[in-house]
Amino acid sequence: MELPSYFSDFLQDIRPTANQKADAKTGHETLRKRLLSDDDLSPKIVTTFLQGSYRRATLIRPSSDCLADVDVVVVTTISEDLTPQKAMNLFVPFLEKYYKDKWEFQGRSIGIGLSDIELDLVITSAPSEADRDALQSRSVTAEDTPEEADDWRLVKSWVPTGERYMAGAATRLELARKEAEWKLSPLRIPDRDAKEWKDTHPLEQMKWTWAKNRACKKHYVNVVKALKWWRRVNYEIPEYPKGYPLEHIIGQSCPDEIASVATGVTRTLEDPHPARSWCAPKRFAPAKRRGLRRVLRSGL
Repeated sequence: MELPSYFSDFLQDIRPTANQKADAKTGHETLRKRLLSDDDLSPKIVTTFLQGSYRRATLIRPSSDCLADVDVVVVTTISEDLTPQKAMNLFVPFLEKYYKDKWEFQGRSIGIGLSDIELDLVITSAPSEADRDALQSRSVTAEDTPEEADDWRLVKSWVPTGERYMAGAATRLELARKEAEWKLSPLRIPDRDAKEWKDTHPLEQMKWTWAKNRACKKHYVNVVKALKWWRRVNYEIPEYPKGYPLEHIIGQSCPDEIASVATGVTRTLEDPHPARSWCAPKRFAPAKRRGLRRVLRSGL
């Protein structure tokens, strides 16, 4: 028995509240506007966009002692001739002006702690000239999640849901359905601890998540939320896997064409070989030999 109404109520209870969503929206939009209007930083900024579980619609309601977290990527023209620390230091005057006593350097980002939201400011070095137009497109800079825009694709003509009332939007969307998705190079972010610049590819993560959610009849992101919550309630430790690696492991275990969240959760936990087709880093390799329930319980 699947009890769909029970799952519907459960998912409503574990999603961020309306106030938490509003706080997150205000927080990241204010940060992005301030960055793009700052006299010193704006000439160095190519674009900004959202990444992480907030954009992928896999964020669950934070526990009572935590705040919701939103990742804001700032694509810059900064050269990797600068060390990661020096690159981050360029943002200090801006942070002192708008977020004094509320920010701190982290390993690969700058954390900004507000009263109602936590923001992770992720800086990238200069992208290739070939990728700049794509990175500035509305498919990248929009806020839509898989729950709001199932048709999202990383293409030039895609139109955010809030702009589909405009003239020509329907024509552009028809073009977007036919266009081949961009294959962009990874972005490069500063790693203060390793003292070097490293690859990251949040847009490929987003493409994978949207495609998987469509293949799962829009149930995949809810399966992820359900299992994240199940793990939080049942297993406070270990720390890893978490974030996108955990989502991807769930995605590899969750079959396509599931008819409900209940089926997705059950089939995912029953899979004896999670992450079987994912080329994971070595530290995630044991997940390929363990059932997902054991991975979530005992870590990697």
